[in-house]
Formats: sequence, structure tokens, C-alpha cells
Amino acid sequence: MEILEIVFHVMNGMLGLFGFAMFVSGIVFFTNGESLDDPYFISSVVSVSVIGLAVVVMSVVGALGVIRWMRSLQLTYSVILGMLAIMVLVQSITFIISFKPDSTTGARTMTRMMKAYPSDKTKVDELQKKYKCCGTTAYDYRDVGLPPSCCDAPPCTECNMYTRLCDLVREAKIAHGRPSSYWSTVNIANFPISAYYIGMAVFMEVVHRTKAPPREEE
Repeated sequence: MEILEIVFHVMNGMLGLFGFAMFVSGIVFFTNGESLDDPYFISSVVSVSVIGLAVVVMSVVGALGVIRWMRSLQLTYSVILGMLAIMVLVQSITFIISFKPDSTTGARTMTRMMKAYPSDKTKVDELQKKYKCCGTTAYDYRDVGLPPSCCDAPPCTECNMYTRLCDLVREAKIAHGRPSSYWSTVNIANFPISAYYIGMAVFMEVVHRTKAPPREEE
């Protein structure tokens, strides 16, 4: 195996590990409760996981393309990585230019969730327990009674219920740079990440052009 191929496999392995880290981090942030009250945050971490998984798959494709010397896999690797680089750059630039945290949208989303509490308790309970809040400015459970997650311990009554409203807790988070801080960090990091994607796509073509094709048997 030539030195250039060895360097490619090392850098491609790093690319695969990074993609796996993106995939896992997206899942972790999606499932730990941070995303429950912010639809934009949900879409952001899902996209991070999807792109991370695509990068892992492409790292495998690239490794096979070089090991088995299959031009079709090499081209697929270069083209898809280039497309991923463009995708994350466009996404990041769009975020930087246009994103503004919207506390009103988040409050409406939480109010809808809480009004549907009897049919979908899990998300609301997780949210209220995590932030020790109960209801929103527009909804206080008077029509259905206080859920257990509105209090530290049963029985849950107006005497021991959490006094903070969940939409106001969210507004305080936004004022301190959350919940968008994770997504802002990812978008800033996407610029060097995109450069790495493009660099690996070009590197694949360099490996292909510098290796002499195998001689055919006479």
C-alpha cells in the first residue's frame, strides 16, 4: 500500500469517527429534553444526526473504494462529500443570516402540548420535571386538574405546585443564549468541517490520479 493511500485511510478514519460523534451528539441532545419546547432545535439536531450518519457511510464507501480500487465508489465518495459540504454551508449561512429566537412560537407549542396532556403525558412531564415549572401563561390545567409533574411530591395541589410558568422559563433560557447555543456552535463549526469534507473529496481524486492502474494480464 502506498504512503498516500495510508494517509488517506488515516484521515478518512478520522472523518468517520467525527461523523459518528455528530450522529451520537444529535441523538443525545434530541433525547435529553432540551428540544421539547423548540421545533427549530428539533430540526437542527435531527439534521446533525442525519449528516453524521451520511458521513460515516461515506467514510466506509471511501475506504472500500481505495482498498478494492473501485472507481464507482471513489466517485460516489467525492461527489457525496462535496454535496454534504455545500449542504452544511448553506444551512449555516442561512442560520447566521435569518435565525432569531421566537419565544411566542415556543410558548404556543408548549400550550398545545399541555392542553393535550391526557393523551400525551410523557413530553410534558419530562419538561415540567426538568425545569420545575407548571403550565404556561395561557394555560394552567384548571380544566383537567394539576398533573403530578407540577409538584415535587404527591399529592399535587395548588399548595405545593411549582410556581414558575414553563414559557417564562423558556424565555429566560433564550435571554441567556439557550436553547440555540448548541446549534450556534454547530453552525460555526460547520465552516471548517465543510472544508474538511471538500479536502477529503479532493484527496480521493489525488489518490486516484497518482496511483498507476493495475496492469492487465497479457
